[in-house]
Amino acid sequence: MPLPPPLPARTITLLGPTASGKTALAVALARSLDAEILSIDSRMVYRELDIGCGKDRAEYGAGPTAVPVHLLDLCGLDLEFSLYDFQLAAMDVIDRLTRRGKRALLCGGSGLYLDCLLAGYRLESAAPDAGLRDPGNPLDAGELEALYHARVAAPHNSTDTTSRERLLRAIEVAGSQSEDVPRQRGSAGHAGLVLGLRPSRELLRTRIRARLEARLAQGLVEEGRQLLALGHSRERLERLGLEYRWLMRLLSGTIGDQEFVDGLEIAIRHFARRQLMWFRRMQRQGLRIHWLDLEEGQDPARDLLAQALELVAAHDE
Repeated sequence: MPLPPPLPARTITLLGPTASGKTALAVALARSLDAEILSIDSRMVYRELDIGCGKDRAEYGAGPTAVPVHLLDLCGLDLEFSLYDFQLAAMDVIDRLTRRGKRALLCGGSGLYLDCLLAGYRLESAAPDAGLRDPGNPLDAGELEALYHARVAAPHNSTDTTSRERLLRAIEVAGSQSEDVPRQRGSAGHAGLVLGLRPSRELLRTRIRARLEARLAQGLVEEGRQLLALGHSRERLERLGLEYRWLMRLLSGTIGDQEFVDGLEIAIRHFARRQLMWFRRMQRQGLRIHWLDLEEGQDPARDLLAQALELVAAHDE
């Protein structure tokens, strides 16, 4: 596949760690700019997932005044929706918005998926390797890492190999790629505006705890039970990452209720730190991020909207 075209210069991206308030600010921005939101998240594409992945549909509004949001509920859990699939879907939405004269507002915290669009990854459609995925002959993490580096002479420094599923997929994609075309356009070539929501460390801890408690009240554990009742395997749900991996531990009886809550909260905090590391790496690779600092007592949509709109106006000029 050729390198994807650069995103339109009018594109706005709002990134930030989990629970930082991105959706609320994105909705306020979209209303002010008559923009439409693209959810940049690796799990919100699945129809069956709601609470654990934090779709928070109510934040977009309802009825004729709702802010349009794209890239939600694209497929069922019976499919593996890859980074390649996501790139194609996102570029299609952005193209359709451009033709309608609308501004695209990318909002998310999935560093790999954001970088894929902003830096213009060249991706290949690669079929799953049945031998590699044979459960009767599993390779351990060290063996998979060795195989990945054997297949990729110069590993791409944005390839996420932190989970077994993503490492397997990286090996499959690496084996299908030709070597005569660069793998990415480069984030320094992105002409759009990138805003970063950056809460203080203590505020982020508070927001993570509050959001976890809210999701538990909304029925997070029951969602896990329903997914199992629908016939989805524990292994499939564990591959969905953080919340669902901890849910499977709880529902299998491996851990108790309090260990689930405390352990998941700590894991989410660690995940937020990894997200911030991703964003800093994107900056080192040439992406300019305009950071919006969020302090205790501030609301993103109320207290940061004016600053964000000033940055948009300056960018548009």
